[in-house]
Amino acid sequence: MLRAVLFLLAVSPLFGQTAAGMAAHLNGVRWEGPPAAACAPRIPVQMDTYATVQWTHHCTDTRDGVIRESFFYVFGEPARIARLRVDVRPVDESPENTARLLPALERTLTARFGVGTHEPKMMEIGFYPPRYGQPVAGDHWKGGGLHYFLHSNLSASEPKGVRRGVQLVVITDRLFAERAQDDLILRAEGFGGPPPEDDEPVRSRLKARNGAPFVRAMGALLTRSAETPRLVRETIQDLTAILREADGAGAPRRALCLVAADAVVNKLSGWLIEPSPQGERESAVAAGVRRQLARYGVKLGGMTHYGGLAYDRELLWRVWREWPDTEGGELAFLELQRFGWNTGSGEGCPKNPDLFREVIAKAEAFLASHPRTDFRTQVLYALAVANESWWSIAHASADDQWVSGIPYPRRAANARQAGRARDEAIRYYREVVATAPGSPEAASALRRLPRLELGLDTGQRRFFCSYC
Repeated sequence: MLRAVLFLLAVSPLFGQTAAGMAAHLNGVRWEGPPAAACAPRIPVQMDTYATVQWTHHCTDTRDGVIRESFFYVFGEPARIARLRVDVRPVDESPENTARLLPALERTLTARFGVGTHEPKMMEIGFYPPRYGQPVAGDHWKGGGLHYFLHSNLSASEPKGVRRGVQLVVITDRLFAERAQDDLILRAEGFGGPPPEDDEPVRSRLKARNGAPFVRAMGALLTRSAETPRLVRETIQDLTAILREADGAGAPRRALCLVAADAVVNKLSGWLIEPSPQGERESAVAAGVRRQLARYGVKLGGMTHYGGLAYDRELLWRVWREWPDTEGGELAFLELQRFGWNTGSGEGCPKNPDLFREVIAKAEAFLASHPRTDFRTQVLYALAVANESWWSIAHASADDQWVSGIPYPRRAANARQAGRARDEAIRYYREVVATAPGSPEAASALRRLPRLELGLDTGQRRFFCSYC
């Protein structure tokens, strides 16, 4: 049974009341209970990457100079909203009060649970190292089904902004375990840095199939330094080797080579520039690369608004059009799907920014025509995300910064069909969980299913083009 410890503080009268007041606010907390009517509901945003910040409701009360905040979540099955986190902090955030209060609470928690640890790092609750390589500035204890994090690090966190004084953050074992799934989930959802190459289906296949030229070209660290011109020349040499092999190969091999070449060209397009007194300009080697690629239907354009040279992924499109039933064709499909079939390098969005419709139509057709594909899990996952996006975007509020400012032709039709999209998202996520247990996609599906099943908006915005 979860319970908050009843703290008996042995501290000096000067500051004992404040420390006791903080600890007392944990007594009687109904862990795993539902939110009260006064609790404010919340829709997550796309960049709420960690479990601890994906709450559904938030409540706050202030008594005796202490603020207590309760956070409610929906994880696991059966789907239900439950209190899994409570933050307690003093109204007085002054350095003097912090200097008195922090050691008193440290002693009390140590007396109850033993010596605390300085891990794991959890930036979103302010539990972080003050400098790289140093231990976390704070203490962590666990007991009674709860984890206690105590620190006084400056923390900019929603919904209260920067917190400057003592913070005692208490989370349940269930939320702590859910937080431990975040790294796996981020590998599927694409936030928090790129996934390991061996876990990314396109890059890992191309690495295995194309060998040294591709591995070397994609591994080159094209940073702005004295080494940049040499690295660019060597990357162009590797690109040339890949394209020459494509020229003399049959369709399956040619398709793989051209998908690999696409990745290298996409990387190079951002580096075929050089500084000048008037700002950046095309580098001296850009014209030669442009001529070389024109033979393959690639139009390497001029400087873009976002930096680098324009490249619209023509090699991917060629492979998908000409050799869709090869391994390279399937890899090209996965890449085009990842971009929502919108690879233009120009500014602005297409007439219909609801890219999820295209993703759904093409993914369903792909699975029908490629029933034995090695990438079924990834395609099913994209189908689920696209349908979830459809449903969530249809419920976007008038002040939604991602959706509200973009008039588009299918808005009304999308809203009418949103209920079916939610049902489809649940169905596809369920299939991912059943067919690929333990995968990053399944972990992400299990995170999203409870909200969908309860009809709680998920804030999903993948496969939608926004001007923001």
